[in-house]
Amino acid sequence: MNLNGKYIGGSLLVSIGAAYILNNAYLVTSFFWCFVGIFLFMLGIYSVTTAIVKKEKTDVTPHFSILFIGISILLFVFSIIGFTTIMLFSAILASFGLAYILSGCFFKYSTRNIIAGFILLGIAVLLFLPLAFNVSHEVYSLIKDYALGILLVILGIIIFLPHKKRKLKK
Repeated sequence: MNLNGKYIGGSLLVSIGAAYILNNAYLVTSFFWCFVGIFLFMLGIYSVTTAIVKKEKTDVTPHFSILFIGISILLFVFSIIGFTTIMLFSAILASFGLAYILSGCFFKYSTRNIIAGFILLGIAVLLFLPLAFNVSHEVYSLIKDYALGILLVILGIIIFLPHKKRKLKK
């Protein structure tokens, strides 16, 4: 069995065991989501560290996404963040946004990834801030109707724009 298989198998067992202990100690709200959060966190750490060790200029956005989604799930499971549908959507968008920014800045430099990451973080903040600061419904609906749509259109345009591929000199 290769290292990836051993790590995934070990991570599954550690995640199930840790989730079982935390659930029996009444520290988490859901056994299943605690297991998923711990497993995704461990898998994300492994994926990111193997990408760092290989030192290849590859896109590590999916690896960072797995890591940050695992962290987000754990924040919900430990009731650090109150669970609502909007907060879940905001956490997922923030996870992808952070993954795009980190991948675009530190691994495979891409202005497109950095801009897309900031737009995703902007959308997540627009969804999160009204709930956090108890903004009135009229202001929230105005922001939701216009700003969110504008950011989604800009993100779509950035994704669809063609980009030139640089040829490496040998």
